[in-house]
Amino acid sequence: MMEEETALYNNNVLCNKRTYDYVLKEGGNGLGLYAARGIKKGEMPFEEDSLEFNLTDVLDGDSLLFRDARDTCTSKDTTLGSYRLTRDVLQRYGVPYLTPDPTGETAGNISMHLEVPGMFMNHSCEPCIADSSDDIEKGEGTAIRNIKKGEELTFNYCTQFYDDEPFECKCGSEFCTGKMMGFKFLSDADKERLFPHVSRAVQAMYEADIGRGLPVTNKQIVHPPRTSSLLTRGEEDDSLVAIPRIVFPSPTQADTHVSVRKNDVGEYGLYSCKDFKLGAEVFEFWRQYWPIYEGETPKTFDMVFAMQITEEDPQEGTVVRLDPAECGAYRDRDGRILFSGWEHLTEHSCDPNVAYDNDEEEENWNAMYAVKDIKAGEKLTVDYNSFLWDRTESKTAEDCSCDAAKCTGTKKGFKHLTREAQEERKLMSPLRVLPPQAESAPSIGKALSPFVREWWRKDHDLKQYAPAADDSSSSDESSSSDEDSSDEE
Repeated sequence: MMEEETALYNNNVLCNKRTYDYVLKEGGNGLGLYAARGIKKGEMPFEEDSLEFNLTDVLDGDSLLFRDARDTCTSKDTTLGSYRLTRDVLQRYGVPYLTPDPTGETAGNISMHLEVPGMFMNHSCEPCIADSSDDIEKGEGTAIRNIKKGEELTFNYCTQFYDDEPFECKCGSEFCTGKMMGFKFLSDADKERLFPHVSRAVQAMYEADIGRGLPVTNKQIVHPPRTSSLLTRGEEDDSLVAIPRIVFPSPTQADTHVSVRKNDVGEYGLYSCKDFKLGAEVFEFWRQYWPIYEGETPKTFDMVFAMQITEEDPQEGTVVRLDPAECGAYRDRDGRILFSGWEHLTEHSCDPNVAYDNDEEEENWNAMYAVKDIKAGEKLTVDYNSFLWDRTESKTAEDCSCDAAKCTGTKKGFKHLTREAQEERKLMSPLRVLPPQAESAPSIGKALSPFVREWWRKDHDLKQYAPAADDSSSSDESSSSDEDSSDEE
């Protein structure tokens, strides 16, 4: 393949360079992770706003794209640089991972996987993080002791690597061995001390080596061949344009009880993995600024799922196209389109089962709450018309077929609803409950996104966006009048 053709298949992996948890920077041991906050003993180092995930599908030409999570909703220029990913990087900086053998003939297969951002955490003979990679669902280990803000985050590579190429250790600790070669080369006393804390892969390799366990195989996991991400321009220009591919963790790696599944017609959606009662938090997610822009226009890209953790997760390499005009992408108060990964797969319904907590927007964290009882296996839906103003650019916004008792017949946004449908949504509580009239004032508009509230509150903006007279989907009064928009705050 020519280089430009190969680029069509390459993955981009987002990595936050600075979060409320850590800062990625050069130090005495080269590039490393440093605590951006105080971390208490027993806490996970990555839990505030850090995306951490694992991937095994790495090919030459892939790239790690650095972003600044703390500025993602205040600045468009958030890409700080890139780091070239190759199969050699996977072998050098990846961590051995054990996949059990269902036949029981071996202890399992050892393959390498990258940890993002853990791949940048340096070794120390006296580390502050216990990281065995034993439970990648819950994150990158825990703090062995209290960690001060600004201190480098380190772990003992011997807990992850068994027989590694030796390198000089400059950790400077009292117990520094001066060289790191993996668990195999430790003293018998150190092996006995560390064995309960090392990864299952290291345990399996050690027990096979001393004849106490079954042998292991060593084959890098092979995924289905990547398909190029292409989009046809149109009838006038039939040339094909490459769609960027961005790797993103599954819901399991965010410690949620939802999953991404296909429906009967082969479309991906978001489904509940457990029962939820009315008012319960269904899941939390981190919102960032839409990752790819061309000038002022947000661009379509393919979300590629990272390593599969449980059977509920899509297989690694699964591709779902995210078009900001089609996926119900949320806007902040100023109209900027925000990105939140698999959360975009929640479908529209005029009578949804989940709704956003719109008051959490300023902190970049957001959450979905059950607005009715939800059963395990039920598809999650939101009301596009409660948090989007105008979706006329969408190809699927014209008709709504949600079959709700009060279906509006459209998912074009709040602007295009009838006066009656608008007023009903204004009076809903955040859980979409219509309170008694006497108690309605404190809750007016709380079921609407800040972006939609801004439009129906501002008279001059509403006039600018008034629907056309021949718009059959809304009445002449579909946009709030002076009295409606200014008084109901």
